[in-house]
Amino acid sequence: MNKIILTLASVILILASLYFITAFHFNSFEKTSSMPFTHTYTKAFCDESNFCQDYEIICKGKELIKTNTITGATIQQEKDWEDPRTKSQIKKLCD
Repeated sequence: MNKIILTLASVILILASLYFITAFHFNSFEKTSSMPFTHTYTKAFCDESNFCQDYEIICKGKELIKTNTITGATIQQEKDWEDPRTKSQIKKLCD
């Protein structure tokens, strides 16, 4: 009889723990998933003479926070080089 009560109490305790852990986890996820997050990536910008400079782009959600030049990350492309990216790909920073 004591073994049955002990086993039942253990099962209830385990199930209650699992319930609270998953409820807390998913509740926390829902709250943070709607908040904008900060992300960083790099992108090269080229001028009319095909001189390209890499920049670090810092975004919070779709808002541009800051751009930083990356020292030493430059290249002078050939005179007849054409950027394979479309104009909209170059201009989109935080989408």
